[in-house]
Amino acid sequence: MKFRDRIGEFDAAWAALTATATVVIALVAKMVAPPPTLWREAAQVPYVLEFIVIIILSASMAGRKPDLETNFKWVLPLVLALVCTVAYYVLTTQFSCPFTDNRMAIGWAYLPTAAEYIARNPGQDCSLLIADYIGNTNMIWPAYQIIIMWLFIYFAYVLAVAFAAMTVVRAIQHVLIK
Repeated sequence: MKFRDRIGEFDAAWAALTATATVVIALVAKMVAPPPTLWREAAQVPYVLEFIVIIILSASMAGRKPDLETNFKWVLPLVLALVCTVAYYVLTTQFSCPFTDNRMAIGWAYLPTAAEYIARNPGQDCSLLIADYIGNTNMIWPAYQIIIMWLFIYFAYVLAVAFAAMTVVRAIQHVLIK
């Protein structure tokens, strides 16, 4: 067996490991903290797009022979996963509201009619406000604000999951190479 064949087997084994880690982490992330919906009529997030992005990002770590000089190279994706996870939770807390069984993305500035309604009903939280408007967030916040915040939240979510998968792959490589 030639050296190139051995390298190909090594790449295939790490690619399989990466795919497995990515699937498991993506499924766990969906159960633990799914991203909010865009608006009432929107379906849930595009799972296929999310899964492809996560696979591509985490597979970028697979198939590479780990550097033995840098034993803790897996720490960088861990730090990035933690930063993205904190950003995701902060953005979710500030720019989404619970409604029915999930969360909905919201904007940062009320439309004039919604501002008047809030002035007449002070102290009302955003979930009751959304319920009063029958889940139609486009009547409370401008649509572009909702889309922008949803994209930020979703981007932070996908990056957090992808970096978590990268961390798992790098940690396994670190343990198995030693």
